[in-house]
Amino acid sequence: MTSLIGQRYEIQDQLGQGGMQDVRRALDRKLEREVALKTPLSTSAAKRFESSAQLSARVRHPNIASALDYFIDGNTEYFAEELIKGIDLQKCFDNHFTRLCPDTAAKLLHNLAKGVAASHQVGVIHRDLKPSNIMVSKDLSFTMVKITDFGIAKLAELQIEADLKNQHENSATSSTLIGALPFMAPEAVAKASGKVQLGPKMDVWALGAIAYYMLTGKHPFGPDITAVVGILSGTPPKEPDKHIMGGATHKVASDLWAIILQCMKNSPDERPTASELAELCKAMRYLDKPRVTVEITGKDPNTPVWFGCFGQETIALPHAEFIHGTPALNRRVSCFAFDGKPYPRGVAVMQLK
Repeated sequence: MTSLIGQRYEIQDQLGQGGMQDVRRALDRKLEREVALKTPLSTSAAKRFESSAQLSARVRHPNIASALDYFIDGNTEYFAEELIKGIDLQKCFDNHFTRLCPDTAAKLLHNLAKGVAASHQVGVIHRDLKPSNIMVSKDLSFTMVKITDFGIAKLAELQIEADLKNQHENSATSSTLIGALPFMAPEAVAKASGKVQLGPKMDVWALGAIAYYMLTGKHPFGPDITAVVGILSGTPPKEPDKHIMGGATHKVASDLWAIILQCMKNSPDERPTASELAELCKAMRYLDKPRVTVEITGKDPNTPVWFGCFGQETIALPHAEFIHGTPALNRRVSCFAFDGKPYPRGVAVMQLK
């Protein structure tokens, strides 16, 4: 008979391991549901693991992974969190997308802002917002988006501060710092000096940096420790390329860029609150539809229209609707599908990797 952790959880397999915690898929035998079961990996993480779980449990929102349980079995602490059956946004970029279309980026930012606003209303700051802490639909439809690691992020912040203080002495900076740094607000980077008080607006800056990454496929000031100079400079990131800001999606792209600039103001006082950010996003007239993944199967010899299939359906892909990448047979693309005759029509087509 398989032994149960905490007389309740049966380990299924490992989901991942970061600098702070180990994450495994487990089956809750009492409620017959799968959960993400987390344990601290370091002594410093273990010291704050219970309080981090308590922080996470205070936040309840559809766009935030739910805290389910905390317990100690033997000498090991465990934190059970809602198991999100999706893909994290960083892997989404690593494996599939070069960037997102403005409509999808705006939609995701809106949902993220609503989740962060809910956490701020109960006094919880995430502190470590980045693409790897954001889960989206595995089928790349972006119908689901959830923020993870609300509680554990405080542990990450302490590790990051230590790494920033020591990085001039140790060139091998931690994976925790490398992943977080491009999305850290100026005051979070400067806190290594011990002179800065952090507040909820650091999360708003991070959301702006994530939105920039989604819109352009690039980090605002660089992908690693080199981003520090740009982050602390007080200057805005480079404006997105003209091909991103133009075309049929130019209005949403322009509105999103303006919001990004507000979020990434150097002074926290000049940034919107997360609730205000959610309202700004709500005012954008972005297209709120699921995206579908299509394989290109052919081209009309007489018109600039390509064809593809998703499931058992054929879809028409007008060349003019390709906003990223050149059409090619057997390539995967992502698009919005609209009713049409004789076939549905693909809009805002993005070529996938």
